[in-house]
Amino acid sequence: MRQQFGVFLLVSTILCGLAHADDSSGWASRAQLGYAKTSGNTDTSTGNALFHIAHEFDPWKLLFGLEGLYGSTKGETTAQAWDTYLQAHYNITDRLYAYGGVRYDDNRFSGFA
Repeated sequence: MRQQFGVFLLVSTILCGLAHADDSSGWASRAQLGYAKTSGNTDTSTGNALFHIAHEFDPWKLLFGLEGLYGSTKGETTAQAWDTYLQAHYNITDRLYAYGGVRYDDNRFSGFA
């Protein structure tokens, strides 16, 4: 499990280096990385990562995102969620547009099968 999380963080870091946040080029991106570790009566670790990128070129707008969450208590996994999406917007006129999107969610501890 830790290897998968490490690979996810590595890929996110590489993608952050490739993305440009230049408004004139139509590219925008956002990345987040978090980690918390507590100890005492119970030892817990939580990590999360997020990467979103958008590219706009008239009349298209494309969006892509990856998100991940991992948590453990006393060495046992207590939270694991992965999420990715791809969206496309096409402006037909100023008031009419077409939209398409694909999303994948994998939350092992959500309570839903």
